[in-house]
Amino acid sequence: MTVWVIFLVRQTAWFVTSLYVVRYMCDIVDIDRPGRGPRGHRCHHRIEMDKTARKVRNQDINPCIEETDASQKCLDTYNYNKNMCSAYFQRYKNCRKYWHSIMLQRRRDGVKPDMPTAAERQEILAGIGGKPY
Repeated sequence: MTVWVIFLVRQTAWFVTSLYVVRYMCDIVDIDRPGRGPRGHRCHHRIEMDKTARKVRNQDINPCIEETDASQKCLDTYNYNKNMCSAYFQRYKNCRKYWHSIMLQRRRDGVKPDMPTAAERQEILAGIGGKPY
C-alpha cells in the first residue's frame, strides 16, 4: 500500500492510502522509528476504511463492484492507458444505467429499498438469464 498524504490532526498522525486510513494514536510519530512514539512506546494504530470507500464496497449499495474491479485491474495492467480499457468502462456504464433504471422503477412503484439487495439482484439476473449489460 502506498502512503499518499500525512496529516497531523490534534496530535494524531493520519496516513491516507487508496481506500484505507491508518491512524497512529501517538502524541507525535517519530519519523526515524516508524510505529514508535516520541518516548519509544509502541503506537496503537487502527486501519479503517473511510465512509465513502465503505459505501462503494458495500454489495447491497453498489451493484457494479465486479465491473469497477475489472476496470481498475485493466487500468493497472495497461499502465493507466484508458484507450486499452474502453470495453471495461462501457460495461461499467451499462451496469450503472441498468441498475439505475431498476432503482427508479422501484422508487416509482413505492418499493423499499430503492436499490435491490445483493440477493434480490442475483434473483433478477437469474430470471433474465444473466447480465444484460
